[in-house]
Amino acid sequence: MFTLTERFFIQIKSFIKATAEITNEYAAEMDRAKAFTGSDGGKQIERKAAEARDTALKKEREDTWKAVSGILSDMRANNVARKLALPTPEMYSLLNVLKMRTTLTADDLEQAAASLEGNAACLAALADIAKENKIHAKLPQPPLSTDAVTAFIDTLENSTRTMLNGGSYLANREPKSEADCLTRFGALPYKVEQLGGNGEYVNLGKTDDALIERYSAVVNGLEAVM
Repeated sequence: MFTLTERFFIQIKSFIKATAEITNEYAAEMDRAKAFTGSDGGKQIERKAAEARDTALKKEREDTWKAVSGILSDMRANNVARKLALPTPEMYSLLNVLKMRTTLTADDLEQAAASLEGNAACLAALADIAKENKIHAKLPQPPLSTDAVTAFIDTLENSTRTMLNGGSYLANREPKSEADCLTRFGALPYKVEQLGGNGEYVNLGKTDDALIERYSAVVNGLEAVM
């Protein structure tokens, strides 16, 4: 059984492939009509080719939008259905102690993260403490907010509408993978990598698979209750 993100990828890829085939068939018919340029027969071939193309494209757009809109609706439902477990009394006490501390180090927060592992709400609170104290610690990523995931789904929807309305920059090639599709249609950032030791970071066109996994877990309804 396919996940929602897999189904989205399949629908997008299928639409781009189908429309390319329809366009190629139309071009072939127009080439055939050249042999009858100026004649009624040639004009009839051109007219029928245009009608067949327009009818086929209309059906592809309608079928794709129907399928994608259902997928996006299910993604939205999974996003709002998320639940985060409440912290245990020990976790709650640890966070309170950290908030009361007048001095904190990165090591303090990293040790606390180990004790709070598995509880997304606590890790999010720990990230807030680090930010408030301007401490750069190696902490687990806090959960994506409902608003952030909603914005991602909205972008998938808007991108799909743009493609179906003729946005060539999205329909000019089939996505290479599910990650490639979600990055392009969800407007997610590509992974930035450091080259050499000069501190220069560049975009080499590689998808940020860790970020994609976080979004996918939510919209697919697979994010663990933490």
